Amino acid sequence: MTGSFPALHPDTGLPTSVTVYEVGPRDGLQAEAAFVPTDLKISFIRDLLAAGLSPVEASELRVAEVGPPAGRCR
Repeated sequence: MTGSFPALHPDTGLPTSVTVYEVGPRDGLQAEAAFVPTDLKISFIRDLLAAGLSPVEASELRVAEVGPPAGRCR
């Protein structure tokens, strides 16, 4: 790529900041075929927080009629 990047002009209709949520412990671990022990999940979440990721979503509550319950959530 040659040349320079175009000048950035702020759009007053956009927010000044955004929040990115880490959902790996919630969504990613539910996709695992093998059982993941609670102590390993806690260690994973602590590592994400120590790396500076915040907020971290670790679990969710669901109505049984809407979808299957997440296993071993506290």
